[in-house]
Amino acid sequence: VQIRSDQLADFEYKFFTEPGRVVEGGANRISDAHLVEPQRELDAAGDLTDLRIVNLQCVWEGLLVRFLIFHPLDKPTSYLAASGSPAAMGGWLGRPLRMGLGNERTLLTSVQGRCWEATFPAGPQDTADVQYRYCIVDGDSQTAIFEREPNRRIPVIPGAESAGRVAAATLGVGAPPRERGAAGVRQREWQT
Repeated sequence: VQIRSDQLADFEYKFFTEPGRVVEGGANRISDAHLVEPQRELDAAGDLTDLRIVNLQCVWEGLLVRFLIFHPLDKPTSYLAASGSPAAMGGWLGRPLRMGLGNERTLLTSVQGRCWEATFPAGPQDTADVQYRYCIVDGDSQTAIFEREPNRRIPVIPGAESAGRVAAATLGVGAPPRERGAAGVRQREWQT
């Protein structure tokens, strides 16, 4: 869908299936495209054009959780992963959540760089006291070096239910959920 850049923050939407046209339940989604840095589109030959686009990933009636970190690695076969208490991160003893390099973006230092990213769907309910660590995995030997203690902590990762009733479009925790039963909009993504 093409939308003019001056209208990116002004629309609500829902997903539906074809051919039965089942519409996702709950509150409407509200655009957060104005919060995502546009990327240059590739032409048929694979060359960058001047056209800038925003691609939004979504989960049916749910919320995406995205972990982002800028951390250059010396070895090309190495990659970053996140290990932690949520099942999506391996539950500490399982396989860590592999991260991939995202598109180039403007970093907090106002320079361009590529962050390591990992995305997974949030559970239906809020997850409290999430603890995790990043690790560098050597792609050749499959060994990992974990960052030092203490664990990183997030007091609460919102669940899909809470994300279905936020006050405004955001990519983080800036818009708290409204009271159960109160009108609101569905948040598409939560970043940390």
